[in-house]
Amino acid sequence: MTPRTLRIEDLIAKYTVHPEAKAQFDQGKVRLMTAYQFMKARDAAGLSQRDLAAAAGVPQREIARVELG
Repeated sequence: MTPRTLRIEDLIAKYTVHPEAKAQFDQGKVRLMTAYQFMKARDAAGLSQRDLAAAAGVPQREIARVELG
């Protein structure tokens, strides 16, 4: 038997029926989009996480944490 393929839109709809779940989903989506934009900007500037951390005066792990969302 072939496994059924689910569309991401269907899964999102299924798990965001309740307002609280939708709010959590939306908050997570914004967090991940922000992290992605941060990483793109760093990359466009030609900086490694280590370079950015040194320039910002923070540990590299903080840059990694932000980029993970």
